[in-house]
Amino acid sequence: MQGQSSYYVKNREALWRRIGDRAVIICVDKIYNLKNESAVFLWESIDGKTSFTGLVDNLKEEFDITQEQAQQDAEEFILALNNLDLIKEGEKHEKTDA
Repeated sequence: MQGQSSYYVKNREALWRRIGDRAVIICVDKIYNLKNESAVFLWESIDGKTSFTGLVDNLKEEFDITQEQAQQDAEEFILALNNLDLIKEGEKHEKTDA
């Protein structure tokens, strides 16, 4: 299980493109297809400012699913992205005005 207060940031080398309700992520020699709207929603939500709990709550609200289903979906997705080095766990990133 992911840490409830964990924050995640995308790999800076990852390029991605939304195609309808799907998306493709390309990073060095890896290609990862996001095959459903909830995966795309989670990918777009990973910003270093939203905690794992926030990701789960937002997923639950956006897709009107149970807390348990949102938790399971988010855990599986975060684990897959971690295993592919497409995200990393880190400290909360504060918004900066540059």
